[in-house]
Amino acid sequence: MQKVFTIFLLAAMMCVSVCGCSNAPASPEPTPTVFKVEIEDAEPVVTTLLYTGDADALETVMPTESTTEVMYYTEDEVVMVAKVLQRECGGLPSVTEQACVAWTICNRVDSDKFSGDTITEIVTARYQFAYYYDTPVADELYDLALDVLTRWNAERNGEVSVGRVLPKDYTYFTGDGVHNYFRNKYKGSHSIWDYSLPSPYES
Repeated sequence: MQKVFTIFLLAAMMCVSVCGCSNAPASPEPTPTVFKVEIEDAEPVVTTLLYTGDADALETVMPTESTTEVMYYTEDEVVMVAKVLQRECGGLPSVTEQACVAWTICNRVDSDKFSGDTITEIVTARYQFAYYYDTPVADELYDLALDVLTRWNAERNGEVSVGRVLPKDYTYFTGDGVHNYFRNKYKGSHSIWDYSLPSPYES
């Protein structure tokens, strides 16, 4: 009987040793860490090491400043405008008057009264401008076309004082071989532009 009791006692001790439960507290779960990353000139970003399901734990960092410029003309369109300048005003002595022809094209792109949203569509519209594909391009007229389109592009990107020499509502002109006359309506009551804006081309 004592032998049986001893065996039972040993078996009980072994059971406690193997199956016993610890009273030590469980290790805590790691705390999620959210990192804030500053990125300039980029889309808003969200960076986190471990997402817990709480949307408030995420931090969105907005870029400090956007420097993206939208381009509203192409290199080919600079050449197209230069060809129009050659045909429409290549012999005029005033660079300001020549620039006004280029601004007329830009004004038509901006206007909702003409069927065209690009320089190409406006320049190649039938019976509008003297554009011919094989027109030679003079260096000085290419430079002037690029200058006007650069100023116009800056204006469309939000700049205010870009050196305009023709107001936006002047979208028509005629010429007599000596001067071009720009007007704000095709027919009826209209105004002829008096070149009263400061010109970056004249000293």
